[in-house]
Amino acid sequence: MPAPWYNALADVVNAARESDMYNPSIRAMRPYLAPGWRLVNTSNHPDTSPAAQFFSGAMIKPDMALYSNLYTKNARTQNGAETESAQSTRGQIALYINSIQHTAHRPLQFISTPVGRATRCYSAYDPEHDRLVLFKDCWRNSQYEAEHLVYRKLHASKVSNIADVLAAGDVEGDEVQDSLQRTNLKNDGFQLIHYRLVLDVLGEPITNSTSTFTFIHAISHALTAHKKACEKAKILRRDISVGNIILWKGKGYLIDWERAKDINDTSPRTNSRTGSWQFLSRRLLSQQNHIHEIRDDLESFVFVVAYTAIRYARNGLDPEKRLYLLQQFNRDENTATYCRESTREYGFQLQVNRVAFVP
Repeated sequence: MPAPWYNALADVVNAARESDMYNPSIRAMRPYLAPGWRLVNTSNHPDTSPAAQFFSGAMIKPDMALYSNLYTKNARTQNGAETESAQSTRGQIALYINSIQHTAHRPLQFISTPVGRATRCYSAYDPEHDRLVLFKDCWRNSQYEAEHLVYRKLHASKVSNIADVLAAGDVEGDEVQDSLQRTNLKNDGFQLIHYRLVLDVLGEPITNSTSTFTFIHAISHALTAHKKACEKAKILRRDISVGNIILWKGKGYLIDWERAKDINDTSPRTNSRTGSWQFLSRRLLSQQNHIHEIRDDLESFVFVVAYTAIRYARNGLDPEKRLYLLQQFNRDENTATYCRESTREYGFQLQVNRVAFVP
């Protein structure tokens, strides 16, 4: 194995655009390739064959492709039959497609609803500190303050149990690429902008809690973050759900602050309710023009505890009763308010070890 060629890698790092990184990367990797193999810059050479169309429905242009020099560069077909070289190329294209499908659709978190911000969260490696971090990719609402700016205000007010932002910003490109990184949904200037955020905390869902003690402590830490954000930073979270509270090194963290808002700002930013449907307060569900207040977030915390206890914790509910209660968190707009009231009036208590969860 040859020694690393760091000077060649510097050309990759210094490239301004991704497309300018391909050729320097090929030169840097050349000493490490086995005899008979070569890297090719295929970023501007789409494959229009039926095989590629079948897999993707679009022209596939792998950034860099690995080819074998063992085959001659003859025609793709001979007497109507595919050559070995053509078969090798098809194998490379298929491998590229499968690799993209595997990496792009297996994130830590993927929101697959047809209408939304297409949020995806991945684990990423931070080589400077030799650690794993959280990489978030989404389409942010242009009418909302960028999430990293909210984190900046929270840290300035010394709010605890929140993550640190390592990097963040809108995805940009050249004139053509930049037009693909934002979309106009209305004529009033409203846009969805491609946005990325890196946090120093790579936690796990609170549903992975090993005990009710750990779970309740994580909830209490998230409540502390919420309380301090309201009191010190004057910021209301406005979206409390199971997915927005994570565990990290025994502590609970409140994340996903992109929907947060100044606690004194009562003006509407959208025509829809803010918050995860499953855990919205009964007051907000009953009437759309209600102003989101602290009490609504606190009620959402209660529903998070109830839902998690019903679904994941050991309890004395029989399967029919558990199914009935879980269904109350997944009703449509016309029946959601009634179902929350129904759950409340049910008056159930879950004996989970020594903790009683009462919604």
